[in-house]
Amino acid sequence: FADEGDDFVEVQVVRAGAMDTIAAVHWETADSFGGEAGVSYKKGQGSIQFNPGQVCATIRVNLLDDNNWQASCEFKLHLSNPEGCKIDPELQICRVKIIDDDVFPSNKYSHYVMHGEEGVEKIPTLGLLFRFSNFCMAIPGVRWKVYTIIVFDQLHNVYQFLKTFLISIYMVDVVYKTDVEKDELLLSTPQDTAML
Repeated sequence: FADEGDDFVEVQVVRAGAMDTIAAVHWETADSFGGEAGVSYKKGQGSIQFNPGQVCATIRVNLLDDNNWQASCEFKLHLSNPEGCKIDPELQICRVKIIDDDVFPSNKYSHYVMHGEEGVEKIPTLGLLFRFSNFCMAIPGVRWKVYTIIVFDQLHNVYQFLKTFLISIYMVDVVYKTDVEKDELLLSTPQDTAML
């Protein structure tokens, strides 16, 4: 685990078995769940060497603070090309989880969040909605879904408006009209039609 605000994370590689020879392995970073090289961490690769009697070696990977909230952010560290040793297949990949220090959906309101529940209640509603919309639009594959939901929600609103508008026109022009023709009414009398 590492905090997003840290400059780097150190991963310990432990050697087991015979310790009387020199051993080396190659390591390389790889993107994983939300972690992207150049955004969340600096891509890295290299080799570590174990001298005779040395049990641990350290790999250092530089972290980047992206100021964007992510539900999950991690990257992988792969070990390969052993020299003078073997790599356990179950332990050749290490997942490094980066704990996000950003506020959802935007750091713009972080000072409100620092004051607890009372501060959160003071967050401007429209501003929060705007930041949340920006957050959703920045996620790949979500933008078209958000637009679809907005369009269908607005179509529902238009339908409700037209329904109410047309019923109002019908009520004024037909039901409450004194000299109405019987074939214009849905039921036999204006009073029955109004009750409907």
